Amino acid sequence: MVHKKVLDAPTIRAGGKAIGQAIKIPDGVKTILLTCKLTYHGSATDGAEVKIYTNPTGKSWDTDPYASFLMPFTAGATKQKTVLVDVEGLEFIRADIENLDSSYPITNAKIIVVSEKDVFSQ
Repeated sequence: MVHKKVLDAPTIRAGGKAIGQAIKIPDGVKTILLTCKLTYHGSATDGAEVKIYTNPTGKSWDTDPYASFLMPFTAGATKQKTVLVDVEGLEFIRADIENLDSSYPITNAKIIVVSEKDVFSQ
């Protein structure tokens, strides 16, 4: 298994977004594991959403996400969630984190991708 950090954001401002690194999906890769870990502000009242985008060239991303998931939320807590993403037939993907709280930042946000093949040396 190959592990790679594709997003590392010390802070995501209130209502803001952190944009992840593009990943080229090699032939034969059908799924990847995507893990997001982040810390909510102690006074936050809303969580975060991870949005996965795709495109055929790695340059012009779709305007609507291919897939997305809500992160578990508890104010002041560090939360982590792992999902299985179907990438069969896709060329490139990118995972972003959107802070849904309009008043407080998210800190220590990371996304790690795990794959059977090296999707990072392409």
